[in-house]
Amino acid sequence: TLILLAKLGEKSFSLVTEAIASALTGGTAGGLTNSDLRAGAYASLEGIGRYLLGNSSLTDDDDVSASVGKLADKVLGALTSCLPKDKHSGASPTTAAGGGGTTEAPPLVAKEVGTNALLAWMQLARRTKATGEKSGYDRGLDHLAEPLAKYNAKDGEFRFRLGSLIVPPPSSAYLSSSLVGGERNGDGGTVGGETLFESVIVDLVEKKKISKGLETVVDAAIKKHSTSDAVAQVDGALAVFLLVTYRSSGASASSSKFALPASAAKAIAAGSTVKGHDASFLYSPSLLDAAARGSGTGSDSGLLNYIL
Repeated sequence: TLILLAKLGEKSFSLVTEAIASALTGGTAGGLTNSDLRAGAYASLEGIGRYLLGNSSLTDDDDVSASVGKLADKVLGALTSCLPKDKHSGASPTTAAGGGGTTEAPPLVAKEVGTNALLAWMQLARRTKATGEKSGYDRGLDHLAEPLAKYNAKDGEFRFRLGSLIVPPPSSAYLSSSLVGGERNGDGGTVGGETLFESVIVDLVEKKKISKGLETVVDAAIKKHSTSDAVAQVDGALAVFLLVTYRSSGASASSSKFALPASAAKAIAAGSTVKGHDASFLYSPSLLDAAARGSGTGSDSGLLNYIL
């Protein structure tokens, strides 16, 4: 209902979006105090974001673009305040079966739905150039970078937050094309994609200085692999991929001159040796098996198939 109301026009989507953001931050009586309530708000924000991404007339006009940029600032501020309160399930939700059969609709999992909303509005912020220091977009970068400040493999936050840039969580797939569809394509604006991913990675390395944190993740993967090669080092593979993505982006003079950390370069170079699967976690049978069989949790298989 909120998404349909937002589609009535510029004033409507502004009013509805601001009301949802205000409710998330407690600006209305009581606020949205638990994950179930926030999940509905997150889903509405994702739907509105996808609708705006899919309608060039709403974001290409200078006046409307400025309005959307201000909304993105407020929405991203609200999302980054609330998302740390929510836990992700680590499970892959069911989706509708093809060929006429159906399965149970996926549940609204707050963390996953909220992350989709975050990515949609970060993409809108970039499109409307609302990316300055201390902006909502800047807070979004802080949210994505946070797990690297004190890396903990057990909490899964690094893989979830940074991996979502590559393979977004599927739990808001219930948003139908008729609900969020725009003029650019029938499914509404595409959230994420390689353009957003690369741009955000460049910003994370250059503005939030995550390269040392990524090196820490690689070093941890090397150490664990040397102890036991039976466990797929997904975090390490993701960290190497992010470092290589920045190095190969050519987005700035800094990225062109960036040298891969020695540990990451060595992990990659091991592929040219006969015993690369022993020397490097990147070529270990356990990692390749995780990609092939979908072992692990959540979207590990999809993530690994993309980055390997």
